[in-house]
Amino acid sequence: MKLTVDQQKLAASLKKASQDFGDSTDQSVLRWGVSIARELAGATQAFGRGKKAYNTQLGAIISDMQKVVKIAQPSAKVNFPDPQSLIAFVETKRTRQRRRTITLPENKKPTTHYNTFKQAVEIKAEQIGRAKGAWIGAGLNLSSQQKGEGKITIGKNFLGYAQKFARLGDTKKKRSLFSSETILENNSQHSADKTVLSDSQKQKAVKFGLKKTVKWYEKAATKKLK
Repeated sequence: MKLTVDQQKLAASLKKASQDFGDSTDQSVLRWGVSIARELAGATQAFGRGKKAYNTQLGAIISDMQKVVKIAQPSAKVNFPDPQSLIAFVETKRTRQRRRTITLPENKKPTTHYNTFKQAVEIKAEQIGRAKGAWIGAGLNLSSQQKGEGKITIGKNFLGYAQKFARLGDTKKKRSLFSSETILENNSQHSADKTVLSDSQKQKAVKFGLKKTVKWYEKAATKKLK
């Protein structure tokens, strides 16, 4: 990410704060990277870090299914007797550009039973938080590489439902004599979709992560002096 002018000033503050604390450039970049990962996880759709984000995603799953199928009486013959066929059908009704689900007219909707619908929702719900979890994984990777006094961490309760997908995140580190660079990678299927995480949200994550890292150093330095 290229820094804007005001971010360059913040970066200078980070450099000074980390030096005052006794950290190398490598360490300050690691700490900054963890903060960015936390911000990216929160910024990835569904936006937020709490239970509300999970419920928003769950609501979207239910709504998408309701747009293209309807529930029949228990005794009725239906088009989708099993949840996997229902899920596959819903996927065929997504637009390519923005991954939105189209709405079928009521008289055009195929049918399924309530229990099948419920099972399909439960299967899809198991995948909630994949893109968020991948950022968490990248952050945990960086967090483990920190040395010295104190660490910027990602606790087990931070987006707990998404942490099972931490394996989808990774980092790459580049070092040279004059600079330090860390790349955060998200390997979840839809993480590159601009509706999942826009470029502007990425930039905000870099900036907010930078601000929070500077504050962390200031707090850590005060504690160290005490």
